Amino acid sequence: MRDPIREAIRDAFPEWTQQFWTSLTGKPYDGQKELRVSRWFVLGNNFLCLPLGLLLIVLGMQSTKLIWLLPVAWFITVHGRVGLKNVMHFCAHDVFFKVKKANTFLGELVSIIINAEPFKEYQRKHTQDHHSPKMLTEEEQSYKDWFIFLGMELGVNANELKKRFYSKVLSPLHYVKVFVKRMRSVFGSSYPERTLQAILIWGTIMTVFIANAWWPYLLVWWLPSFMMHEFCLFFLLATEHVWLDPNIT
Repeated sequence: MRDPIREAIRDAFPEWTQQFWTSLTGKPYDGQKELRVSRWFVLGNNFLCLPLGLLLIVLGMQSTKLIWLLPVAWFITVHGRVGLKNVMHFCAHDVFFKVKKANTFLGELVSIIINAEPFKEYQRKHTQDHHSPKMLTEEEQSYKDWFIFLGMELGVNANELKKRFYSKVLSPLHYVKVFVKRMRSVFGSSYPERTLQAILIWGTIMTVFIANAWWPYLLVWWLPSFMMHEFCLFFLLATEHVWLDPNIT
């Protein structure tokens, strides 16, 4: 099926860039040859993006001549984190590997690295609530967890929803609230693997405090690893959910 926006992108940019635009938009142009990659490529690519992004940030802070590396590093870092969130999603469905234990191990590892909610809790919510008759209703867990948190209750007109959404996305205070919500999921969790994550977080805080390096810390970790990541996830959440009008049969 031809997508007019995707076809316009095809006309505007050279052929050698088209795979990038397909990856970015999630839509191939009409007749584009499918590119197949292995799960190991996906996993390795996303994991390697994190140290690569960190390296570029460190280099970018060495000289004003290299400051242009910072936005490149942020883009790479967020790309890796969002990609790992997708890996975590596949693990929740036990389809990334054929062995369930391998999916659980990888899902827990990824959830710790990207500071997501505990994997087992995410898996339970996603498989039991998200893919059930509760889907697209007020009983769906993602609605309870995020749409209420974003102020996007069902029944609000489209213009008001857009206004609320953008006011949240552009609000620094909102990201602080999301950060607190994430930390509560770590330090208030009953899952033992979260102890490792708590140790990593406190270790990072103590290192930054001792080194008196709060400004680099914000550039290296907070901005790319949290704010930009959440920014992308907000838009992903908004575009992947289409709520049905209960009055339409």
